[in-house]
Amino acid sequence: MIPQAKDTRDVLGPFAGKVSNRSLLFEKMVLAKTWGHDEKFNDATRFNVLRASSNGATFLRLASEESQKEIEKARRNDKPQAPHIYRKKIADELSQVNVDDASLTRLCIKNSLLLLSQIQRSYSGRNRTFVGELGGRLLINMAGGVQENAGIALDRCFGLPLIPGSAAKGVSRHAALWEIRSSESVGEKKRLLRLALLVFGFGVDDLKSKHGKTNWAWSVESNPEILSSVLSELPSSADFKGIISFLPASPASEKSMRIVAEGLTPHTDQKTGKESDRLNPLTFPAVERGSQFAFALILNRSLGKQSEESIREILDQAETWLKQAVTGTGIGAKTSAGYGWFTIDDTAEAERRAAAAQQAAHDAEAAERKQADAIEAAEEAARKAAMTDIERFVEMIAKLDDSAFAEKAKLVGQNSITGDEVIAFYQVLKSPEKKERRKQWKNKKADLWATLQVTAKTLDLNLD
Repeated sequence: MIPQAKDTRDVLGPFAGKVSNRSLLFEKMVLAKTWGHDEKFNDATRFNVLRASSNGATFLRLASEESQKEIEKARRNDKPQAPHIYRKKIADELSQVNVDDASLTRLCIKNSLLLLSQIQRSYSGRNRTFVGELGGRLLINMAGGVQENAGIALDRCFGLPLIPGSAAKGVSRHAALWEIRSSESVGEKKRLLRLALLVFGFGVDDLKSKHGKTNWAWSVESNPEILSSVLSELPSSADFKGIISFLPASPASEKSMRIVAEGLTPHTDQKTGKESDRLNPLTFPAVERGSQFAFALILNRSLGKQSEESIREILDQAETWLKQAVTGTGIGAKTSAGYGWFTIDDTAEAERRAAAAQQAAHDAEAAERKQADAIEAAEEAARKAAMTDIERFVEMIAKLDDSAFAEKAKLVGQNSITGDEVIAFYQVLKSPEKKERRKQWKNKKADLWATLQVTAKTLDLNLD
């Protein structure tokens, strides 16, 4: 049973089978190992990950089949069946959860691409965007959520993965530190350090040389002259907020955009670090390789009167460091094991920009049509407001088809309609458009024509 309030449990079920939002499944509706069971349920963490993964239902059904075999085996050997029955029940319950909604995926990606387009318009000349495609599975925010080492950064509404801006900034900063340290030219070191301090900012602690600490002092090998020279050119020498904002990277395509269950089997004891005979497989969520993410940087402010060339240099260098980071060392957890590395898909970025331009043109056309419709509607409302009651009735009656117009004539002849509507009816009847209708009624519907003439005379109208 999943910890829930009673009224919530009554709606969602004991295992929250009606919940399809991954964010809730990973962070709130979590099956515990020791709560809600008669005894410790060791499969809880694994089942939690499988339940919220695109390919999880298949493995949960396999677990159910495995438990069924154990039940039959225990029955034959006259052994307890209850643990296997309970495991099968949970596997069956969790396998019913559906976390993939194609319409939500499309909407999320549409919103992501729309945001990039708006950034490019609003921060014209002060942004950089590109699309990266995963070459290996991605592990994001592994220690997030309720489950220790089994969390993942997710959009709260759509349940799709996000790469936090802090993660993008962190790996870019790491790439910058190593490039500065590796540079052999003092002039190049100063140039790169100045750009890095502007891009990422710094605090007092970043400028102090400390053993084992990778900071800006470390990047220049604790050379105080290089550091002080660069700091003298900046607005502050003690504390400075970077002028580049690293936005969260969001899904850019439906291609391969899935969260899957990944398995890892450590062969060492986590406490001693020595080889262990007892294998303990771990299951955690990962973003499938081939998924595409849109990265974005913006210049959040300028320092005085910066030239366009200076702004371009800062943005280009920030983009270079981010690209170096995601294509080189990778992003997320376990990058040394081959997770989280990207390839830069220039074609996808060109396609995205073309699609954004097409969408912008479509939106502009739609906005223009909407404005024209609003003007037309306002003019129509004004025209109707200026009409008399008789004119309104005339317009309404003139639009009636032959059948409805004949029914209206009967009502007039029966005196069921009076006042301005009757006057309007006769104005329409006497119009040139109804000449054939008058002739037809006069020759073939004498009774109707006679009653209409009687009513017309009471209003001093002549139908002849």
